Order: sequence, then C-alpha cells, then structure tokens
Amino acid sequence: MPLCTIKTNLIASKIPSGFNARFAQYVATLLKKDIEKVTVVVEPGLEISRAGTTDPNCLCSIHSINVFSPERNKEFGSKLREFISDNLAMPPKRYTFVVMQRLQHTQRRLRHTSCQWKCRLTAVTG
Repeated sequence: MPLCTIKTNLIASKIPSGFNARFAQYVATLLKKDIEKVTVVVEPGLEISRAGTTDPNCLCSIHSINVFSPERNKEFGSKLREFISDNLAMPPKRYTFVVMQRLQHTQRRLRHTSCQWKCRLTAVTG
C-alpha cells in the first residue's frame, strides 16, 4: 500500500486540478500496485527551502511494501522527476524524493497482519 506525501511551498492554486488522482495512478503503475491501495497527500503552501533558497520546491516521500532497491530507485527517481516536472512546472533540481521500504509480516498468535518500517531510507535527488 503505497503512501505518498508531497510537501511543497507552491500555493494550492498552483497545483493543477486532478493532480492527486493523476499522481496516484502514476505511482500505482510505476510500482505495479493496485490503485485502490495508493494514498496521496499533497501539502501546499509550506515553508520549505532547498539549496539555500525558497524558490518553488517540493519533498516527495513514498512508503511501500517490498518495492524499493538501490537499482530500481534510479529508475523510479528518473520517472518521478519527469512526472513532477511535467505536472508542477518545477525544475528537477528543486525537488527531492525519499523512498521508504516497508516489510510486511504476519503474527500468527495474534492472527492479524502488521507492517514494520525497515530502517533504510533512500533519497533520490535531482
């Protein structure tokens, strides 16, 4: 279940209509996950700086189960950069992607499924 958060200093009116749905579909396709399991949260209007300036920028975090690896992250980063550039009119050097792997395991005694964070963060920057 990919959980995606985009934090940006762009004001809400600069986020194109339908961006959340398009990004959710893009992430589902990219990560080969069902769209029904993708959650996207966009937080516009935040005070964020990147590279020492407050020019338009964003931080995109994606958490998912058993998807990310150093090899695949390069492909994901490239494709995510292209999507953000096309949809938010922001230069590639102005955003950072952080992907976080989640591991899923089942606790049989409790008869439920739970997820834990794997302690590996990967930043994919432009």
